[in-house]
Amino acid sequence: MNKIAIIYHTDLDGYGVKVAGRIYANQKGYEDKDIIFIKADYYKNANSKKKLFIDDLIDDHIKGHESEIDEIILGDISVKSEEKAEYLNELSKTKKVILRDHHDTAIWMNKYEWAKVRETDDEGIARSGTYWTAKELLSDEYIEKHPNLKKFIYLTDKFDAWTWAKSNPKLDEAVDLALLFSAMNEEGFDADIYPKLLLEEEVELFDEKMKFYLKIKNSDLKRQMWAAYFSLKSGVYTYKDGDKEIPLKVAVVSTENGSIIAEKLRELFVKFNKQFDFILNFGLNGGLALRCGDNPKVPVNKILMQMGDGSGGGHICSAGGKLPEGSIEKGIEAIFENLHINQLK
Repeated sequence: MNKIAIIYHTDLDGYGVKVAGRIYANQKGYEDKDIIFIKADYYKNANSKKKLFIDDLIDDHIKGHESEIDEIILGDISVKSEEKAEYLNELSKTKKVILRDHHDTAIWMNKYEWAKVRETDDEGIARSGTYWTAKELLSDEYIEKHPNLKKFIYLTDKFDAWTWAKSNPKLDEAVDLALLFSAMNEEGFDADIYPKLLLEEEVELFDEKMKFYLKIKNSDLKRQMWAAYFSLKSGVYTYKDGDKEIPLKVAVVSTENGSIIAEKLRELFVKFNKQFDFILNFGLNGGLALRCGDNPKVPVNKILMQMGDGSGGGHICSAGGKLPEGSIEKGIEAIFENLHINQLK
């Protein structure tokens, strides 16, 4: 039997795509040794030792190896260039190629029959890459017979589509799962979480070791969140849309890492500081996380394309990317070119 390639994003939702793809591959008769797992990101990171840019990874792992690969699954991530999309489109004529994503910046890929990019379902509920990939690859009957898998998909969906923050802020397990993933990494989840997802009886997803991790991570989350909140700066960012310039009030914070902190901060800003149009959180690892309020004047994924290195992506109210290449200090300077920073009173 030839191989199957699973290309997925680096976060929890991407890992959920890996889970659904791995189960599907095993059901089709592929052994784990026949699966090419490709963890990918939207942007090139000059400071990273690992090569994670999705278009480059397709060149490394797929191009030149077409005869060895029967199926290609992409989830929670889309290629950046039309050249790579056309390449995959040619492959789809002789191989099974599917892409299931939920990022607004990838809507353009819906012109291909093998690609479906949807932010919401038919009822208008925001959905994750894990949800769409599992819905495509796994039967409802299989998911119902595996309660731990069903719960994992549910929690990942709630966290990555941010419905936990808007509709049910007390859904702590969704945040806990994401915090655990950041603490244990993919390898830890493969060892401790994945086997539980294959069981037909319901068990506790989090053992005592994981609960200990969570205690530490939740404490650190609160520390970072309040440290960022009380040290924030604000300014006006001028978004340029052709000849039109749109002034946007922005809150600027810095934290050690990105998406979970940014999402928790958004709760605070929307509640206590409604005057801000968006929050810019830059991490000490060179990452950017942008979040907007309830009624965005400009989608933050469009703002990101102007202020980052142009290769990030995401949703209307939630997007991520990298600082421009070079040192973090230079990257921040580049972003703040049009931002008049004033310390809040």
